[in-house]
Amino acid sequence: MIKKIISKIKFSALTPILLHISKKGISINLSERFILFQLLEELNDKVEENPYLNFLSILNYQKSFEKTLSGTVEKFYKKRDSYYFKRFFKYNEIYNDVKDEICEIFNINPKIKLTIFKSGLLVYDNYNIKDFNVLLLTLHAGKFVPNNIKDKFTISDDERRTEEDILSDKLYRNIVLKQGGIWVNDKMSRFYCDLNRSKDECIYSNAYINGFNKNIWEKELTVKEKNAILKFYDDFYLLLKSIVEAYSFNIIFDGHTMRDEETRPNISFGTHYIPKFYLPIVTSLRKRMTAIGYEDCGINQPYEGGHILSWISKQYPSVFIFSMEINKKLYLYPDRLKIKDENIKKIEDDLVTIFDIQEEEGYRFK
Repeated sequence: MIKKIISKIKFSALTPILLHISKKGISINLSERFILFQLLEELNDKVEENPYLNFLSILNYQKSFEKTLSGTVEKFYKKRDSYYFKRFFKYNEIYNDVKDEICEIFNINPKIKLTIFKSGLLVYDNYNIKDFNVLLLTLHAGKFVPNNIKDKFTISDDERRTEEDILSDKLYRNIVLKQGGIWVNDKMSRFYCDLNRSKDECIYSNAYINGFNKNIWEKELTVKEKNAILKFYDDFYLLLKSIVEAYSFNIIFDGHTMRDEETRPNISFGTHYIPKFYLPIVTSLRKRMTAIGYEDCGINQPYEGGHILSWISKQYPSVFIFSMEINKKLYLYPDRLKIKDENIKKIEDDLVTIFDIQEEEGYRFK
């Protein structure tokens, strides 16, 4: 489009272009100015029609965002070992984690567009205009905590692992990568900042976790450390708002895993914030899960949906939103440290099948 503008200005057959150059700027012949404005309007329309370009323009407009990189998974795969790419990240551990993930996704769909934030937020774009699209959030999948924060914990990495949604990103991601939509992943641990809580509660207090017999914190965070965490929180919700306003989704879906306490089912759907109109579709998803072998599927057991869904429902009350919890016993061994690789692959494939709901019991998504 930009080449088209240059071409029309440079080679217009209407009249010769008259440029008047001065210290104050460049003026163009009136007839050519009209052509230029017309073409710029066309360019603006093209940007608005393309949600990805619209999303990038929003990111550029929001000056509060940290620096980002945008391109395809294939592009980043080729540049994964470059000095520039490695130095872009705020933490080396985040770089290594992102690099490994890009290598995996390159083998799934190398043409996926990807926007990377320095602190480890990733936005994968497989959006299909006028087709079925999911906004998938896996914001408890991260496990990284900066050393200056981790050094103030009393709890170990293994203890944190019992609450972090280990591998939830891998379990759910193919819903977007193989079908369509946007996937937002977070490499930072919920123990650094829990994005699924209110801002007042996103930094855990010593009273937070019901699975620990000791305080989480040995030392208090400094004001500077707290402000950095709250900035990360604010940036995420600005990012989420930008995504929801740049794209149109059939489903907004919050993917989690849960600890395997005795009363908990294998699978559970959180429907507290869902508009009643969509409840039959969730009921159908539940039936599908049961039909392929996930016999114990619950509704709102034990979670009805977190702060993110509450926030979205208030901002956009008519959208189809819900959460899903997968019991960790389905893909981790009893020590909850070792992974059942064959089960991971099965759950990945099953979820892609379950969420193939472009036409569900007479309801057609548009």
